[in-house]
Amino acid sequence: MDRTGFGSVGAISNIKNPIMVSLSLLDAQVKGSLSLGRIVPCMLVGEGAKKWAIENNFEEVSEESMKTESMVKTHRHYKQKLDNFHQNNLVQESAKNKSENEALLDTVGAVCVDRDGNLASAVSSGGILLKHPGRVGHASEHFLDKNS
Repeated sequence: MDRTGFGSVGAISNIKNPIMVSLSLLDAQVKGSLSLGRIVPCMLVGEGAKKWAIENNFEEVSEESMKTESMVKTHRHYKQKLDNFHQNNLVQESAKNKSENEALLDTVGAVCVDRDGNLASAVSSGGILLKHPGRVGHASEHFLDKNS
């Protein structure tokens, strides 16, 4: 996001550096319209985001290449907890473990202001464990107001 607009992708899988796909949307907006006068989208999600990425030469990677041994182990741990929760309907355990669950949020971001006051920001919330298919996370909420 910068003062001229924003580009955003969500629920995109198996694309290396998806935040760069967002930048490509922003760059395309600055360049103007698509063929036949179509307007460049500001946000794409799911298969539309993946199609844009592939059409714009972003690397598609296998799901396996994105896994580490540590993350597989962590996934198993929390998947077991989720299965136990659903199996036992442990609503009270959910409240008890709230602080542990909050540590699972994975939104990261950066904001830059240059000496001329030009503003740019980027956020990403990919990779969270056990996310719902099609999830667009907290990153979608993080917009920066120039007057803030």
